Amino acid sequence: MLLLSQLSSFTYTSITKPTTLIKTTMATQLLLTLFLLSFTVATIQAEDTGYVGTVDPKSLGLNKKKTLSHFRLYWQDVISGSNATAINIIPAIPKYNTTTSFGSVTVTDNALTVGPELSSKVVGRSEGIYALTSQSQVTLLMVMNFVLTEGKYNGSSLTIVGRNVAYDEQKELPVVGGSGVFKFATGYAHAKTYHFDPTTGDATTEYNIYVFHYWMFNALLCLLRVFFYFLFLLDFSRLWWFSSWYLLIWLVLAIAIRTIMRIMSYFSFHGVVFFFFFLMSNCG
Repeated sequence: MLLLSQLSSFTYTSITKPTTLIKTTMATQLLLTLFLLSFTVATIQAEDTGYVGTVDPKSLGLNKKKTLSHFRLYWQDVISGSNATAINIIPAIPKYNTTTSFGSVTVTDNALTVGPELSSKVVGRSEGIYALTSQSQVTLLMVMNFVLTEGKYNGSSLTIVGRNVAYDEQKELPVVGGSGVFKFATGYAHAKTYHFDPTTGDATTEYNIYVFHYWMFNALLCLLRVFFYFLFLLDFSRLWWFSSWYLLIWLVLAIAIRTIMRIMSYFSFHGVVFFFFFLMSNCG
């Protein structure tokens, strides 16, 4: 009887809980829900503006190894003759003609060569402008795209923007970016006058460029090359067609792996894995 009485008392107490407490609890939950909902909506509106959003760095190849490269190029500034590659489009302000040439602007399409001679191999072009920007000394604002045309750098460019004091021995200009292989590149260029002809105004400048950019060492491909190279050597004493088969297998695998690496450089790793399993499930 005592147990039954206690149970009845507990049931009655639970059922007859004050309605004010229930209302307070429900109101608190409602306010908390509204607060979280408004915070979520505000966050979505802040990010989804229609012209800005987040991007997986891997989709832009930023998961690759970052390396420091050094380029030595010779900038051939030819302003004389019928084959001039630097053309003055705005003359200097007259009062500065004989001093600093303040106000002068020149457009360039100068050759970038591997050697200081004008006849040496051309490996790129320097497309840009330079302007004389100081009234007290010969100082240039350089805005240049070094567009390379050789090897794996063909079509890639480095953008250099900076101040160049003509008579300073140490001239350093920032590398502010690039394209192609040099996406997200940073660094600096050290410029040194190699030759200047006071009669014609032609000049050759040596540029040593130090630039950080992303690069992925294809270790798997290199290991496969070494492996099949040794197999080729070991079987060379046997029938020639064994070695030919190994060479053919090496070529096929090399092409396949290089293709996969290129795909991975354009898409994120997760996207490639998903695509692989999608193909496997459909083939099965």
